[in-house]
Amino acid sequence: MLFRSTADEFASGYGMTPFYNLGDLGAGVRVALYELEPDSTTDINKYKNCYGVTTSITYKKVDGGAGSGKGSGEAALDIEDVLGLAPSSALDVYQAPNGGDQDYYDNYNAIVTADKDAVISTSWGTCELLTDSTLTADEQTVFEQANSPGQTVFAAAGDTGSTGCLRSGQDQSSV
Repeated sequence: MLFRSTADEFASGYGMTPFYNLGDLGAGVRVALYELEPDSTTDINKYKNCYGVTTSITYKKVDGGAGSGKGSGEAALDIEDVLGLAPSSALDVYQAPNGGDQDYYDNYNAIVTADKDAVISTSWGTCELLTDSTLTADEQTVFEQANSPGQTVFAAAGDTGSTGCLRSGQDQSSV
């Protein structure tokens, strides 16, 4: 059975209804999405039309961008979630290639140094225990930079737990 939910059901599950009751739909807030794949703007526009959303979306290519096509759907899901949950916000989608540590860092650094977005969100992650310590240190530095002007960074807990290390059939002692 495939579970589908609307933006309203999703918002209710995350306790956002009180904000909506106050009329808070994200007006005046810029949200940056950290992405490592392309998305179909045709699909995104169909979503916007279906829900009557007029949210501004700007794409920023980092290190040449993330290519073209629909991607796996991860980026589209991220975009549609923000469109549905904060329809009055403005959205900047930062797309870098999914080519390795330098691309990962450069994408975060581009978002933070642009200093346009109050909220930064990512659903991309890797196993922290298997991440190169240089990248971890570099990300720590850029996240501290984000904090200084008041940017808030959100990262999804992940499909395999908050550290991203547990995969189907993987022995926990091996990570």
